[in-house]
Amino acid sequence: MEELHVIELLAENVKRLSAVKIRPDGAGVIVVGGDNDAGKSSVVDSIAYALGGKALMPEEPLRRGAKRGRVRVDLGKFVVTRTFTESGGGTVTVENPEGLTHRSPQALLDSLIGELTFDPAAFARMKPAEQLETLKSVAGLDTTALDAERAEVYARRTALNAEVRRLRAVVEAMPTHDGVPEEELSVGALATQIEEARAHERAYQKLESREQATDARVGDLCLKKAELENQIKSMQDALTKLTETLHTAKNLLGDLQRERRALPYPDTETLIDTMRGIEKTNQEVRDNRERTITEGQFDAAVIAASGASEIIAEIDQKKAAAISEADFPIEGLGVSDVGVTFEGFPLEQASQSGRMRVSVAMGFALNPKLKILLIRDGSLLDEGNLSLICEMAQEAGGQVWIERVGHGDECSVIIEDGAIQGAEKGETNDGDE
Repeated sequence: MEELHVIELLAENVKRLSAVKIRPDGAGVIVVGGDNDAGKSSVVDSIAYALGGKALMPEEPLRRGAKRGRVRVDLGKFVVTRTFTESGGGTVTVENPEGLTHRSPQALLDSLIGELTFDPAAFARMKPAEQLETLKSVAGLDTTALDAERAEVYARRTALNAEVRRLRAVVEAMPTHDGVPEEELSVGALATQIEEARAHERAYQKLESREQATDARVGDLCLKKAELENQIKSMQDALTKLTETLHTAKNLLGDLQRERRALPYPDTETLIDTMRGIEKTNQEVRDNRERTITEGQFDAAVIAASGASEIIAEIDQKKAAAISEADFPIEGLGVSDVGVTFEGFPLEQASQSGRMRVSVAMGFALNPKLKILLIRDGSLLDEGNLSLICEMAQEAGGQVWIERVGHGDECSVIIEDGAIQGAEKGETNDGDE
């Protein structure tokens, strides 16, 4: 379908307008000037009412005191006529040049109207995420798969880096010991030695106890022997027997003493100390082994995180290639992970003129069929911005209708008391700009 412009606008009894006819000179900027409350906003609004329908109309679109009103917009290929009545009713028709009426007029208009037709500056007011999705749609740029893959790998790398930090802290906190064997020492043989030593110790103590008891007995016998010697005459037989017994006891004592001296006293404390040393050594061996294992886990985590970073870099390269090949509506426009960029910076950091350029470019890009944009509050635009918008409209082959307080040379039409300045009441203007 060929591009559509407003060839003629006729508005009667709409808001503050009595009767206005404007014939723009093709593509470009149409500045509607005038004082506050003169009706200049009503001119721009009447185009929105005619094309957008009830979704854009206020409760009372009709001029106060009027019985009927209408807006007629000639788009060349179509003529749109919307009427208003005092009771709140009205009609809409869409006719071709041959006078044939379209069966579903509003559906046809909705298919022509873009998202930013009636407020291109709305793009600059969108949240960064909304701007990003809108621009991707215009440029035919779909990075959904790459973004999802990158998010997944980024999350995995984040987890790996957290594991790297955790393992690094664990490794740094773990002890390390020099001069210890790689394998733990066996305490089983030493335990057997200790048990044998304790058995020897018990035997030694038993012999020592018997020795002490026998020694005491020898002493008693010596005393008795002395007593018997004093009574030797009367107790010779007893003395002889006692002598024999004493001799036997002495022999036994000697045997016990020799046996004890042949069996040295076991040093169990030294063996226990040795066991403690082995356990300390074994603990150090275990410490070193656990540190080696953890260091291996740390190295593996570092390698995995590095691999994830490489995958992210590859995804970013693919995404950058896709972005570089995208057909953006204006030079310098781009996308980042969080929003739209202009000349390498986030759009919200761009100058007012930069944001205006982007908004107008996006407005025309989203309106490939009906190249008409409506800008209110045009008083905020300086001469440079007006000139810039005019150039963009000419390049895009579109129209930008701007309402603006003032009577300067930049105004295409000046509205005064609901009509074009200089026109008689009830008279319309045939449109020199």
